[in-house]
Amino acid sequence: EPAIFRHLFVLGRPAGGKSEFIDFMKKLPADQRAAGFGIGRFEEVDDFPWLWQACLDDDAREARGEPRIVSARTPEGYNITKPGFRGSLVDRFNQKIAADYLARPAFYDEGTLLIEFARGVGDGFKQSLERFRPDILSRAAILYINVSFEESFRRNSTRYKPGQEESILF
Repeated sequence: EPAIFRHLFVLGRPAGGKSEFIDFMKKLPADQRAAGFGIGRFEEVDDFPWLWQACLDDDAREARGEPRIVSARTPEGYNITKPGFRGSLVDRFNQKIAADYLARPAFYDEGTLLIEFARGVGDGFKQSLERFRPDILSRAAILYINVSFEESFRRNSTRYKPGQEESILF
């Protein structure tokens, strides 16, 4: 039986191909995925929904005449403007992973947890990874999808699709 990762951090710049990689893994037969990539039956945790909700919360604040806290509106969506905000989401990762996965050791019998996030200026990967619990990191590997800043910016700008703003891919 092939060895599988317990926690696999899937990291890279925004629009760098992380979600596409995960989508590709979902389409592979389980035995081929485990033997070829070390990824078992998997689930994923992504901080995008938390980021998106923070931006929607800022929209609601703005509609009430209050200042935005973490984001700025752009024609293509949002920019996170609060330094360190993305890194603070590691606390949510720690809570969710502890409650939903570490508390269920049987998940790891055949399972891999994919932990997906992107980081940018002011919120580096190093700072975020240092905030993860040791019992998460000690069982982890990292897959970094290397895409240039220019390509990330181009892809992020062109993938915006009005009406599909809440989609992980768009």
